[in-house]
Amino acid sequence: MNVKILFDGTNCCDLNTQAQLTVAGSSPYLLQGLFKFFRREAPNIKTVNLAFFIFNNKLLHDELNRLALEFDIEINVISIPLEGYDHQKRANVYDLTGITVLRTGVTKKELAAEVYDEFTESTVHEKYKLFIFPHIYVRSKSMKFFSRGALPYSLHIKSIHVVFRDDCRSSVMLSSSNFAVRDQTKSEFLVRVDDDQAISDSSRQFFELLISNSIPVKKFTENFDSFKFNINKFLTQSIATNANLFGAPFLKNSQVKIKSRIIDLIINTKRRLYISAQHLSAFQKPQVASKGKPFDYPNQILNYALDLPSEIEVHFLSQTFVDEFGNSHGCNRPENESAFKDFIGACVKKGRTSYFANKVIHWKFIVSDDIVVLTTCNFTPTQFIYIEDVRINRFDSHPELSYFGIHSEVGQFLIFENSDIAAELIAEFEKCSFLKDTVSLDKILAARW
Repeated sequence: MNVKILFDGTNCCDLNTQAQLTVAGSSPYLLQGLFKFFRREAPNIKTVNLAFFIFNNKLLHDELNRLALEFDIEINVISIPLEGYDHQKRANVYDLTGITVLRTGVTKKELAAEVYDEFTESTVHEKYKLFIFPHIYVRSKSMKFFSRGALPYSLHIKSIHVVFRDDCRSSVMLSSSNFAVRDQTKSEFLVRVDDDQAISDSSRQFFELLISNSIPVKKFTENFDSFKFNINKFLTQSIATNANLFGAPFLKNSQVKIKSRIIDLIINTKRRLYISAQHLSAFQKPQVASKGKPFDYPNQILNYALDLPSEIEVHFLSQTFVDEFGNSHGCNRPENESAFKDFIGACVKKGRTSYFANKVIHWKFIVSDDIVVLTTCNFTPTQFIYIEDVRINRFDSHPELSYFGIHSEVGQFLIFENSDIAAELIAEFEKCSFLKDTVSLDKILAARW
């Protein structure tokens, strides 16, 4: 296995807003690395499959069209409906220098619509195609509706599979970044695994199922009802690899299996554990055993991390944060604030206070000794739930709507042992922990004395 990783945005807190909102999108350095790879390998590439939560980057779109046009490469992009893009917040888009305004007061939806229209109007090469995966995931009738769309679309992945003309070669890429224009720069990574047959086969299988459950953009109409979208093709035989795992509604119980794999990894940590993501909330406050009822251990990732032996280093880094009293200390607040307070309270009680928070954090990874988990998913309870038959006859806030379907987010997890990649991830983690605006739980506790 040959692995390469790039990082972007660690020092973005020092950038002004204009420097972050350029035509290159939220991760210009990662985009440059992606372009270098494509331009170097273009004559050797047969097919490129990309699953992107947000696809409104015109530079990326034009590069993919060029690959199809000049090198006869089949390009398949899978993304969400336009209805899922933010259509309210407007901002300028600047040139690569961050000085000259190229677009005035545009939304992410308007930028995406311009890209999508090139497919519907057939102005792109015939081998360059866009598919829409309109699956939404919900499990409660009281769920809040999103401002950018009616409900959250499950395709939260940023994954690329490159098929070469030489069958012995392959590349699988995963990124924490949306590469989105109008997103501000955050800490991100782009990892590429070359020439690993099992990992490549797993991605091939995933994309075959994803495309077969998606709708060509030319056939996708604005009045399509995502509430009534059904998954019609499921996995029949899985690829035998634990190194490249996917969660998806068409992969039955996939999220539960991934959670079990990560818990097993954490339990077997011997020296050090680093967990970082935009959102960390996969924690449940233990319930006190009652008479005649045994104690039921919370089966959550962060519970197992906190309960590791004291001689093992455990470190956390996230974007959202409040302390056990609900004070945010200038950080973005977590959505489930009550559960997060319980988590931080447990960190304090157990002496696991190496916890850092910074608004730039968007990557998602775990380092357990020299084993790494690189993912597109946050470590939240919702992420690790697969419910096959959700039936909601009416929502509290929108009684005219109903939902019947599968609750499952779409995400990817690369899990492998590599001391060099582990060292790079830890170095980036520590770099963020020393940023001037990083909040430290240890320092918060020290100030109370």
